[in-house]
Amino acid sequence: MRLPGLPVLGALAAAALGLAVVLLWPREEVTVEDAVRSRIEALTAAAESRQLGALTDGLSESFRSKQGLTKDSARGYLAGLILQGEWLRVFATDLEVKEMSETSATFQGTFVFVRAGNAMSRYDLSGTFVNEDDTWRMTEASEHRR
Repeated sequence: MRLPGLPVLGALAAAALGLAVVLLWPREEVTVEDAVRSRIEALTAAAESRQLGALTDGLSESFRSKQGLTKDSARGYLAGLILQGEWLRVFATDLEVKEMSETSATFQGTFVFVRAGNAMSRYDLSGTFVNEDDTWRMTEASEHRR
């Protein structure tokens, strides 16, 4: 039986070393602000693609809005908006996120829904996100339509 040659052993050693470097390299920690911004971006993308399940997953079971919506009533409200199917684009502007603790943050910003014919609806939103089982969910919100 012939043993692998030096080039094969060298390649295996280099691959093992490369894997160790990738796995052990220090990773940049994601800040609370970045995590919440990323979650808001994912939720606006879900709104744009009319994914009701992804939208309601962004709401905590304890969700309450200043207007009196719970998670269940917000699901109905969002379903109505999705069924209307008027908007083409959804995006956030002037978004501010502030860390309150390692597991909570507040946000405020303007969310713009662009409709066919370039008509726009703007909503000023503010609220709180909490980290529940490694998932950022909104626990409260307040909106003011312009």
